[in-house]
Amino acid sequence: MNNYRLGESDYEFRVSTSNLLDMVGKTHLTTELTLMKCVSGSAIIAINSRKCTLTANHSFILLEAMEFQVFETTSDFSVICCAVSLPFYFELSARISPNVFSILLYGKPDLYNEKELRPVDLLFENLCLLFDNNKHNNRRVMAMNLIICYIYEIYELTLPYANSQKEDDKSKYYSPTIISFYNLLAVHSKKNRSIEFYADKLNISSRYLYKIVKNSLHITPKQVIDDVVVSMIKQMLLTTTLNNQEIAYKFNFPDQSSFGQYFRRCTGMSPIAFKNKHINS
Repeated sequence: MNNYRLGESDYEFRVSTSNLLDMVGKTHLTTELTLMKCVSGSAIIAINSRKCTLTANHSFILLEAMEFQVFETTSDFSVICCAVSLPFYFELSARISPNVFSILLYGKPDLYNEKELRPVDLLFENLCLLFDNNKHNNRRVMAMNLIICYIYEIYELTLPYANSQKEDDKSKYYSPTIISFYNLLAVHSKKNRSIEFYADKLNISSRYLYKIVKNSLHITPKQVIDDVVVSMIKQMLLTTTLNNQEIAYKFNFPDQSSFGQYFRRCTGMSPIAFKNKHINS
């Protein structure tokens, strides 16, 4: 993956390219709003268990807390991703009708054709250009407006398909416990990685939380917690100048060694190796 650093202490959105090879054969819970465009090759993916083919010039949105799977990719497969930080996403989502997000739950790449996606592509291209121009005086507000326009364009394209689905099919995406669990993670995951902590906050048993999450997302609560925590650590490694000791402190690890062991167990590489791989590639 080729990541572009903002050189700031935090970020609102970031653009990167990827072949998604590190996701093949795994189930992931998305932790950010991500706008994605395939630029070459093809892949078989699934979004909330809806399997589809992703090919060149297809664009789509992954909302936070979506189940995302990659089954296989061609050797020339590549995507451009624009990931939106949670604080920035929460701010812009306040300007969007909640109904829009309920419709976007049905979005998948093969719903849209290239002609329909032309307005989306223009918005995405301008967002990428704006990302590169981090000296722009109005960069933040322009980025927010471009992302909002992009979301509404995809919403319009998804609406006919969403309306054609049965109501009982739609209901599986609206588990209050799952939504509450994810909202708690957004607030507490830097300090708490215990399943028991979140079960207690939800006033349910750990066993029941496991059952609800496993049935809804097909992964365990521990995997959900780790996905969220590792995603935030990766963001910090790539978009700040904090060292491992400082990051370990922010995420409530007892020391730098335990932080490194946790990151390696979840990703297969050390924090330094991850940072060097993605910043220098």
